[in-house]
Amino acid sequence: MAVTIGKFNDNYIMGSFNYSYDNVLAIKKIEGSRWNEVKKAWIVPNTNKAIYAISVAFCDEDIIFD
Repeated sequence: MAVTIGKFNDNYIMGSFNYSYDNVLAIKKIEGSRWNEVKKAWIVPNTNKAIYAISVAFCDEDIIFD
């Protein structure tokens, strides 16, 4: 299943994906990640380091930048 990445604001991006225990563990390992209950998405700093970490953590998934 795909991981969708979109802009949250200038400093953060948000990622959403179908729930799985492994996906949640992977996103929690990214420094600065947090769950946003209102958006029902993971919020991650908008940095090259975080984007790279997402690409590594979800290398077996399709990543869609929205």
